[in-house]
Amino acid sequence: MATQSSSFPLPHAQLTPILGKPTAAAIRQLKKEIYANARSLHSDRGGGINGHLGIVMPNAAYFLRAGTPFDAPNHPGPQPIHAVNATAAQITSANRTYDHDLDEFKTYTNIKEKLKQQVLSAVDPIYYQDLEDETFGYADVLIPAIITHLTATYGTLTASDLETNRDKLTEAWNPDDPMENLWKNIKVVRAIATQGGEPISDGTTIQLTLLALGKTGVLSHAIETWHDKDEADHTWPNFQLHFNKHEKTRLTKMTAQAAGFHGAQNATHTPDVQALAAAAQQAGKPTDHVSNGIPLFYCWTHGLSKNLEHTSSTCQNKSEGHCPDATVENRLGGVNKINFGRSGKQRRTPA
Repeated sequence: MATQSSSFPLPHAQLTPILGKPTAAAIRQLKKEIYANARSLHSDRGGGINGHLGIVMPNAAYFLRAGTPFDAPNHPGPQPIHAVNATAAQITSANRTYDHDLDEFKTYTNIKEKLKQQVLSAVDPIYYQDLEDETFGYADVLIPAIITHLTATYGTLTASDLETNRDKLTEAWNPDDPMENLWKNIKVVRAIATQGGEPISDGTTIQLTLLALGKTGVLSHAIETWHDKDEADHTWPNFQLHFNKHEKTRLTKMTAQAAGFHGAQNATHTPDVQALAAAAQQAGKPTDHVSNGIPLFYCWTHGLSKNLEHTSSTCQNKSEGHCPDATVENRLGGVNKINFGRSGKQRRTPA
C-alpha cells in the first residue's frame, strides 16, 4: 500500500525557509505550514477530521481541538499464527486485519518522518542542535518538541518586538498593491501581538490603519465618509467593507479615465491622418513628405504644412523670387520652416 505522503501532494512541498535566527513571526509561519501539511493527509484516528495533525501538534492542544486524543498506531507485531482448526474465512480475516494494521503503521511512520524532515530542513541546525542525541541524532525527537524548543528559545517577543510589530500598522499602504494585501498584513500583525500577550483591539487597529491610508492621499473621501458613520457602525468588518468599496470605485475611475484618454487620442489623430491622405490623393496632389503617417506639403515662400491646397505651385501670396517648382526634397533656396506647432495644429499663415 503506497503511503499517503507520496500519493498526494502536500499544500507546502517545502516549508518557508527560516533564514538566520528564528523569529516569532517565522516560527508562526512554520507552524501554520506544517499543520496544513499534516491535516491534508487523511487519518481515521483522533476523530477522523484532522488528518495526521496529531503528529505535529502537542497532545493537549490537539485534544482541545478534536475533543479526543490522537492515538498513534502501533506496530502489530509478527505475522499471527493461525489455530490448527481455523477456517479459511477466519485465516483470511486475520491476515487482512494484520495487513491493514501494518500498512497503517507504515503510513503513519513515513508521514511522521517526512514532516519531521521538512521542519529540520527549514531551520538551520544550529538553532535546534540541543535536541540532538549523540547516538541516534533526531530519530526519537518529535515534531512538537522541535517547535516548542524554537518557540521557547527564539519565539518569545520582547516589549521592543511588540512595539515594532504594532508600528507596522501605520506604515503607508502602496496604492499599487491590492487592498487584500493590506488586510493580510494587518491580520499577521494582530496575530503576532496576540501571541506576545498584547492583542491589538479592533478600535486601535482601525485608528492605526486610518493613519496608514491617510499617508497615501488617494482615499481621502473614503476616510471622511468613514468618520461620518455612526459609532455603532465602526466595527472592523464594516471598516474593511467600506474601504474595499471605495477602492473598487477608485480603480474603476482610473480605468475609465485611461480608456477615455486613449479613445480621444485615436479619435483625434487617426481620422485626421486618413482624411488628409485621402484628400491629397483625390485632388491628384502628391505629398512632398510623410511624417508619422501624416502627409505634408511644401511652399517655397511659407515652408512645410498640412494644407494640401498650399504648395509652391498653388501659393497665393508669393515672396519675391518665389519658385513654383520647389518641393521639400528640392527647395531651390526656399524657407526651412514648419507651419504647425508642438500641438500639431495648423498655424494660420497667409495663403
